[in-house]
Parts: sequence; structure tokens; C-alpha cells
Amino acid sequence: MRHAVEQARPITRHAIDIRGAIALIFARCYLVLLAGRDKRPDTRGPDTRGRESRMHHALSLAFGALVLGGVILIPVTVIILLIDCTMKSFLGVDLTRNQHFFDLPR
Repeated sequence: MRHAVEQARPITRHAIDIRGAIALIFARCYLVLLAGRDKRPDTRGPDTRGRESRMHHALSLAFGALVLGGVILIPVTVIILLIDCTMKSFLGVDLTRNQHFFDLPR
């Protein structure tokens, strides 16, 4: 059976081919990451190609903006807050006299 399945699948080379397995307590999971040039024939008609392409570009742009925001803005914000807290402590600035940050909500 395995031989038949391997013979039915076309042999392709990918630029990125990462495969792995993780054994958990209750199950065994696998990860496959394949990336490369799309060599499949385009079977869609010319009338749908433009609309899907615009939608694909819009979704790619939105996803990229979210990832860029998460990858850049969150660490930069954390670094700025750490520098701010360090400078405040170094200069002896006390924003709330005789209170701690966790006492404020009470």
C-alpha cells in the first residue's frame, strides 16, 4: 500500500522542505513546511484571475501589517517602557507618593 501511495505522488523538489515530528504525552504530531515556486497549471478562467489576485494582495498586505506591527511595535514598546522605568528610578522620580503601582486600583 505504501509503495502505491509513493508511486502515485509526483516527485517534486522544494526550495524549503522542513519535516519533523513531536511526541507528546497523549499524541504524536507532525509538522511539514514546504515552500517553492508554484509549477501547477492554471486551470481557472481569465475572468476570475484578476479579482482573486487583488483579494490575495489585500489579504497579504493586511497580514504583513499585523505581523510587522507585532514583531516591531511590541518589542520597541517594551524596551521604551523598561528604559522609562529605569530612568525614573535612577532620577528618583516618584509619581505616586507613599503608594505602589499595585495599590492604585484599590
